[in-house]
Amino acid sequence: MNIKVKISSTLDKSFLDFTTIHYENPLFLRSKSTQFVGATLEYGLCAYGESEDAALGRLAIFSNNLLRYNNELTWTLGLYECIDREEVAYALFSTATALAQRSKVSYLIGPMNGSTWNNYRISSDNFNLFFTEECNKDYYIKQFRENGFEEVGCYYSSIDRNINIDLDTKAIEEKLNKQGLKIRNIDLTDYEAELEKLYEITMNAFENNMFFTPIDKEAYIRKYMPIKDLLTSEFVFIAEDRQKKVVGYAICIHDYYNSNEKSLIVKTMARKQVKEWSGLGQLLSKQIVLAAKANDYVSIIHAFIYSENRSLALSKLNSGEVFKKYFLYAKSV
Repeated sequence: MNIKVKISSTLDKSFLDFTTIHYENPLFLRSKSTQFVGATLEYGLCAYGESEDAALGRLAIFSNNLLRYNNELTWTLGLYECIDREEVAYALFSTATALAQRSKVSYLIGPMNGSTWNNYRISSDNFNLFFTEECNKDYYIKQFRENGFEEVGCYYSSIDRNINIDLDTKAIEEKLNKQGLKIRNIDLTDYEAELEKLYEITMNAFENNMFFTPIDKEAYIRKYMPIKDLLTSEFVFIAEDRQKKVVGYAICIHDYYNSNEKSLIVKTMARKQVKEWSGLGQLLSKQIVLAAKANDYVSIIHAFIYSENRSLALSKLNSGEVFKKYFLYAKSV
C-alpha cells in the first residue's frame, strides 16, 4: 500500500474528526481538545492510502521548552491512532523522525501529549477500563517498538480488594502529630482556593519525577477546575502542618466506569519531599481505607504508579495486586 502523510501546523478537521479506529469499550470518547497543558503543538500528521476520504492513522508532535531527555532537546508524540498495518505506522513515525531531525531535536518520546500534565503512556491491557484510564489498541506497543522506540518508563495500576488497615501506623502518627499534623477533607465550596494551596506542594512532590515539567499556578488551576464535579469531599484528604501549610494530599475518585462493583481510584498522592514528613503517605493511605470502608467500597485502585515510586510500595503494603501495566517509549533521532 502506498502511504501518503499530510503535515499540518494545526490539528485540522481531518485530524480531529478521525474515526477510522474503533474501540470495543463503549465508554471511550475520543478527545477533540486542542489545548494541552505545558506544551506547544508543532505538527499534526495524518496518513492516507489510495483514498483521502478517511485517514488510516494520525500523530501529533509537541514541543516543550522545559522537557529534556539525556539533557537533549526532546519532542513528544501524542494522540496516536493507527490501523494494524506496518507501513502506515512506519510512514507516521518516519515523518515525525524527519521533522525532528530538521529541527535539531535529539529524542522523540511517546505516547505523550506534550507533557505529563496531559495524557501519556500506553496500556498493555485495554479490557476493564477504569475511570481516568485512556484506551488504545494493544498492537500500538508493537508499532512503537518496531519503529525504533525503546522503553524508558513502566507504570502500574494495582487493585486492592482486601480493604483493611494492615499497617501499624501508631509510631508514625505520634511523630507527625507532634509536628502539628492535621488531616482534613477538601472544601469543595472553596475549590479554587484549595487548588491554590495544593499548587506549591504538587510542584515540590513531583519535581523529581521522570519527564516532569513545572507549570504556573494559573495553568494548574485551569487544568483541575473542570474535575470539581467528579470529586467528593470525603475522598480528598489534605494534610497540613501547625501553620496550616499543606504538606501532603491524596485525591480519590469514584470509578464511574465500573457498574459491577463499587470501586475507588487513588488518582494522586503527594507529600512534601523532606525527611520530617516521611510516613505521611501511610497515614493518607489509612484515611483512604477508612473512608472506603465507611462507604461500602469493594475495591481500591492505585492508579498509574511509576515502577520505582514509593506509592508502589504503599500499594503492596495495602495488599494491592498489579493488574495493569503501561509503557513510555523514547527514540534517538
